[in-house]
Amino acid sequence: MKKIASILIFILILIAAKVIGNLGGKYAATSKQPNQHESLRMFVNEFAVNNANFNYPIKINEETYLISRSIKDEGQSMFVVENYRIIAPVTANPSEIKAAGENTQQQVKGIFCASLQERDRLFTGYSSVGIIQNMTDSNGKALFSIKVEKSQCS
Repeated sequence: MKKIASILIFILILIAAKVIGNLGGKYAATSKQPNQHESLRMFVNEFAVNNANFNYPIKINEETYLISRSIKDEGQSMFVVENYRIIAPVTANPSEIKAAGENTQQQVKGIFCASLQERDRLFTGYSSVGIIQNMTDSNGKALFSIKVEKSQCS
């Protein structure tokens, strides 16, 4: 009888050890692996923000320079923030600045929306990363800011 009791206790200990090992193993695996949002953030940081091939400032054209990029979270949404400096005349009037902002918004939206499939081919979920572009003049004065995200694409 003592042998049977000893065998049953041994079996219970093995079962308990296996259950605890499985729970601990699952926790360890999930706690060490980044979730989708963290993986996407790492990709965006390496591919779009801190790419070794980018040396800021980047000359876009004779009047525009990309000064820096960063990542910004707004709730569940992620954006690449691009800071541009435009060599604009100091006398640029507000209506010209507003028109330039609207024109830039349409151009960026068109490019962004046309590239959604390509962005997801690069990394699953990358199409959901929006763009914020901040434009400043040569003195660092804010001219306009635009924001484009996937929900604006039809």
